[in-house]
This record gives sequence, C-alpha cells and structure tokens, in this order.
Amino acid sequence: MYNSGNSSKNVRGSNIIDGTVETVDIADDAVTADKLATTVNADIATGVSGSTIAGDALPKAGGAMTGAITTNSTFDGRDVAADGVTADAALPKTGGTMTGDITGAAIATLEGVTASLSPAAAETIFGAGSHGRWLVMVRQSDSGNVWRCSFHVISSSVAASITSVSSQYITPQVSGTDIQLKNSNVTYAQAFSWKALKLN
Repeated sequence: MYNSGNSSKNVRGSNIIDGTVETVDIADDAVTADKLATTVNADIATGVSGSTIAGDALPKAGGAMTGAITTNSTFDGRDVAADGVTADAALPKTGGTMTGDITGAAIATLEGVTASLSPAAAETIFGAGSHGRWLVMVRQSDSGNVWRCSFHVISSSVAASITSVSSQYITPQVSGTDIQLKNSNVTYAQAFSWKALKLN
C-alpha cells in the first residue's frame, strides 16, 4: 500500500501477509497487461473482438447488407437456391417470349386432322359443350404451317355460334353445339389440320 502523506508507512507487496491488495490501494492506470492473469487478458481480448462484431452486425430493425448472404439451409422455410432457379426461369412482368408449352388442368386444348373433304363437304371436329368459349385455328394440312382460318366459338346449353371469322377456302359452321369445317374450295378436295383452345 502507498501512503502519500507519510512515505515511511508505505507497504511493499512483499510485506503483505495474505498477498491481497485492495482495489482502492491501486493507483489509476497502474496495472499493466503483463501483471494480469492470462485468463483476464483473454477475456479482455474476446470482449474487444465481440464489440467489433456487434458493431458490424445488422440491427434487428433492418438495414442494407454490404456483402452477399449465403446459406446451406432455408430462410423462413424457403429454399432460396431452388426459388432462385424458378425466378430465373420466370417470364418478366415486362413480357417476353415463352419457350415452352403452357399446361394445366384449367387449360383445355384439342387438335386433329379432318379427312380429305370434297368441295362443299363438311366434317365435325369437336363438340363445344355448354357455356364454353373456344379459339380455333385451321390450316390446309398439306400446305405447311400457314393458318388459313381462325374463329371464335361461343356455346350455350343448346347451340354454338361462330364469330370473328378470318378464312380462306375454309368455312367453319355449327350443328347444335358441334363445330364443323366445310371445304369452300369449289375445285379441289382438302384436308384440314386444326387446333382449339378453350378460353373458359
């Protein structure tokens, strides 16, 4: 212990019987790291490191990350890697070109090829059913992929009607709720390939 009023009463460490020095007897900033136990120094170092990490952490309130976020698990139950693949393959909101077919239980499509129809002959291609709307496209089956006819079908419980016809040598017509194609070429027999998409 140190007595600033009377140096003759100063006590050195070797004179302390139980080896204990009270905190109040230690001058400010008088203890250096080499005088501390190894575990104390380790605790101090860990505390400083922890403080640095905490200072770099993202607050609970949120904020902007400056680095990439990676995981070998999930975020809120979602597999972000799998979701990322799905997002990359999605059609942008601004539009684009689909490279595959659209399929699903709610989408009904029909297609077929008629027999070779003599001039003025007709053939039923499908039944429109009740309360349905269809978009139908037709081409002469031996003339490549040039569509020669397109029309819109609206059917009720008893009959179907055809609107918005664009046709060349093909006449679409109805018989009840059945949709037919008629060869309107007065000279040659024709066979037709057709596709129908149900709109509702």
